[in-house]
Amino acid sequence: MAEEAARFFGDFFLDVGLSVAAVSDCYGIELGSEEEREMTLKQLVDQELGAHPVLGDSFEWHDITWVVADIDDHKVVKLGLCLPKTTLEEDVNEA
Repeated sequence: MAEEAARFFGDFFLDVGLSVAAVSDCYGIELGSEEEREMTLKQLVDQELGAHPVLGDSFEWHDITWVVADIDDHKVVKLGLCLPKTTLEEDVNEA
């Protein structure tokens, strides 16, 4: 149960000051434009969720679920990244 609760916020936690380009390079996300490469995760959150996201808000972007994992003074500071299950993981779980 605790594992499921922890996974709700993501498999990995990232500071919203990171560039989308750096994150995409680490996780193999193929970006479609130079504009995406120049954004920070904070800008991505603003674009996808608007001005007032709350803890637990989420969105899908490039086949990954992104979750607001930490807020300080009404500002998002950490974003959770939930990677999709691979076919191998699904096969192991079904066995």
